[in-house]
Amino acid sequence: MTKKQQETVHEKYLAIRYDFLIGFKSESVASDYNALYSGDMLWPVPSCHSVSSPYGLRIHPTTGKRTMHYGIDIPAQEGAIVVAPADGKIISYSWLDSCGWIMVVDHGQNERGERITTRYLRLSAKVAGVGQVVKAGDTIAKVGNTGYLTTGPHLHFEVHINGVTVDPAGFFKAR
Repeated sequence: MTKKQQETVHEKYLAIRYDFLIGFKSESVASDYNALYSGDMLWPVPSCHSVSSPYGLRIHPTTGKRTMHYGIDIPAQEGAIVVAPADGKIISYSWLDSCGWIMVVDHGQNERGERITTRYLRLSAKVAGVGQVVKAGDTIAKVGNTGYLTTGPHLHFEVHINGVTVDPAGFFKAR
């Protein structure tokens, strides 16, 4: 398998989380973090309310190939703040060459017992640390332009239900 093929497999693997298969449960923390997820999210980039690329199949802007876009792209200035869209806990912050700096926040379970997580790609910096409990609206990171598949400063934002990506559009509060 070529290095490019290995990276493609790795990227596809990261897009689908499998921890729900082993009964993943968050650690208890001293707050209402384990409360049920309410279903309403705040917009993650307060300084920009547009979407440059929606969720779904698209022609990738850097590879030119038809691929699945697992989130939405929110164009913003590098260094713009990224906020937690709902109460949760930062569960990871890592680097992936194609996607840059990535943060994952676990928001607990909804009323149907489904685990809700959000994923933030292309970050320039983290503000909140791994293991930190955050409230909706808390600053967690800064918009960046990291990773070799980027087209400019933006936040790539994903919502996962039980480890499977879904269109984030239906999760936001009406303004």
